Amino acid sequence: MLRGKAVRNLDDKNRIVIPARMRTTFQDNIFSVLVNDEKYPYLKFYDPDRWEERYKDINFDEISTEEGQNILPDYSKDIDSQGRILLNGKELEHLFGSGYKNINNKNVLFVWFKTHIRVFKGDGER
Repeated sequence: MLRGKAVRNLDDKNRIVIPARMRTTFQDNIFSVLVNDEKYPYLKFYDPDRWEERYKDINFDEISTEEGQNILPDYSKDIDSQGRILLNGKELEHLFGSGYKNINNKNVLFVWFKTHIRVFKGDGER
């Protein structure tokens, strides 16, 4: 069930700020999954309890398939006291492509669901 959406910019250190109204879904850390959708690759963020429910039986030693989408884990990430998450090179390349270091304005679209957040490149204008 869709709960909301918001557009944010990555800061100079490649951190994104989770919108305040979405932070209540998470604790101090999240679990990240890279999803290779045919049209738009994106990230999924889960709180630890939802992660355990959803992925406890999946063997991530190999690429797994979920509902026709390839998924790769990035595992646990910390949320700092200001609600920021640091994206690593693998996540940035997944969203923005191999030239991500040369992109000045990295915008992401948060789409908030009851159980997770999806993060897409850009502002959602497709």
